[in-house]
Amino acid sequence: DAWCGAWAVAHGRVHWVQDVKSPDLPFRVSPTLHQAGVRSLLLLPLTSGAETTGCLVLDYRSPPGLDPAHIEPCEAIRPVVAVAVERVRDYRSHEDLFHRVPVGLYRSSPDGRLLHVNRFLAELLGYPSPEALLARNAQDLYAAPQDRERWRQLMDTSGRVDDFETRMRRADGRIVWVLDSARAVFGPDGRPLYYEGYVVDYTARRALQDQVSYLSRHDPLTGVANREEFLHQLTAALEADRRPAVLLLDLNDFRQVNEEFGPATGDRTLQWVAQTLRAHVRSTDVVA
Repeated sequence: DAWCGAWAVAHGRVHWVQDVKSPDLPFRVSPTLHQAGVRSLLLLPLTSGAETTGCLVLDYRSPPGLDPAHIEPCEAIRPVVAVAVERVRDYRSHEDLFHRVPVGLYRSSPDGRLLHVNRFLAELLGYPSPEALLARNAQDLYAAPQDRERWRQLMDTSGRVDDFETRMRRADGRIVWVLDSARAVFGPDGRPLYYEGYVVDYTARRALQDQVSYLSRHDPLTGVANREEFLHQLTAALEADRRPAVLLLDLNDFRQVNEEFGPATGDRTLQWVAQTLRAHVRSTDVVA
């Protein structure tokens, strides 16, 4: 009962009430206790160090005739129960933070078994719950098995992995780019007990980087390589002594097309020419 527990916590001592219907009780007893037939109470405040963690209230329907010999063991176990309650509260607080943080958190064994994952990681990978994700092995989540092998090599070498860029496969088969950071937790024998780390969704940023990279190397109108990319490809071919052939194509009277039919028609003409050229060269050739 809240009123009884609050009174016991405020006074900080074990209190034994033999008759809850007594009119001179120092605290209020709710009608619910009377309706349940409770006749006696043992109030056990729980304190851990300087912190009060709660109050243990034992209800009796008939007075059991407790005496100091019965209450002394309660005094003895009180700090033990208080510490247990404190640890449960800390665990629940940690679990709440673990699942609310907007980053994918995990703990896995050296053989890849997932031991603990949070809700964000399950949602990121398309699983309905953390429990559903725990049924998978970590190495099966990688879209490229060689990435998982590189991850293991880095972990074996330095005991940690920082911002490891990789692709993971969602439950629906879609691919997401992630940054994976983790560290090994070692046992007394120096062997890794487990790995713990976090995963950040990198898909949108990776797509933007790919787009910027593509635009920096290609003409935005036609999609063919721009001048800088052409020179890069030509230099690479010459340095590899591949003896490339270069064909320079000029469009006669192209200025007249723009002047008579407008820039839009000129743009479509360039796009048609680029598309035609790409359709008639090999995949190893470069149109620029």
